Amino acid sequence: MILNLKKPRICVLIPAHNEELTLGRSIKSLFESGIDPSDIYVINDYSTDNTANVATKLGVNILNNIKNIGKGGSIEHGIKELKICTNYEFALFLDADTVIDKDYFYWTMERFGSDYSIVAVPGQPKSIQHNWLTAHRALQYFTSCSIYKGGQSAMGVITVAPGCSTTFKTKVLPELNWNNGTLVEDMDVTMQIYRKKLGKIAYEPKAVVHTQDPMTISDYWKQMNRWYCGTWQVAKNHNVPFGFSRIDIELLFLLAEGMIFGLLFTAIPLIAIIYPNLISLLIITDQTILLLFALMLGIRDKRSDVLRFFWSFIFLRFVDCFVLLLSFWKIIIQDKKRIGWFSPARY
Repeated sequence: MILNLKKPRICVLIPAHNEELTLGRSIKSLFESGIDPSDIYVINDYSTDNTANVATKLGVNILNNIKNIGKGGSIEHGIKELKICTNYEFALFLDADTVIDKDYFYWTMERFGSDYSIVAVPGQPKSIQHNWLTAHRALQYFTSCSIYKGGQSAMGVITVAPGCSTTFKTKVLPELNWNNGTLVEDMDVTMQIYRKKLGKIAYEPKAVVHTQDPMTISDYWKQMNRWYCGTWQVAKNHNVPFGFSRIDIELLFLLAEGMIFGLLFTAIPLIAIIYPNLISLLIITDQTILLLFALMLGIRDKRSDVLRFFWSFIFLRFVDCFVLLLSFWKIIIQDKKRIGWFSPARY
């Protein structure tokens, strides 16, 4: 189902810094979905590799930054310089490592058409298969979308519209600050939409994108650190929970749930000394539930790797919990202002 894109007008901006390995595949997936090369804009963020050449050979537009200004800065530069809000009705800000399904825009526009007050539609991200780490990330995406996203969408409390999968109505873009001093510009923009009462955010599970995830444990650690530190930054910047709205309650609940689970999970070795039977029961219950989700994902997406590497996921859950607690310490307790940006190595 390829969308006829004569009406409405849709553009895609791709911020790219040294993305020669993945950019071509991302652009070609846009062609297959019905997007014309003239409506694709690569924001070349002072790349030192062949990123610009890849874009040129595929016939899309290129906007060069005179210095490296990051993803959020590149998006803002593109919106202003290219007059996106004047020339287009919808805009997708696609990560340069992300491939979209050919039906992505069909389902996105269907969702927009269901309710005029919707201003942003996040789709469903899936992790591209590579190794044990991407298998774990695939399961994370699946459980997050299965457990939270649909319910959050129905209640109007989506806490993050992922940058890799979200299309926006351009009319709200002038109201948004994409370079707001956090490490997670997509979550920050999501909160801005709620705080400024710009409209609804509605999840569309059929609008699927496939994204690269870290292939080494070092990159995985750094990415989780960026995500969690950014989450605490957003909570501080938007004065959560003192906005006293539904999104405040939802984010407070998720953060509290994460902290409690993180403390309990990282303390398992100590608690097991005192209550070994209780800990055994909790771990068996937890892993059984997770295995059921892994089976569902494996069947739905034919991802045998999720089952093959399932034994390693408990270790990565320890990593996730430890990084969450560490990020809380750095951002909330120590009040650190500067946390380095990180982008995983491409493959």
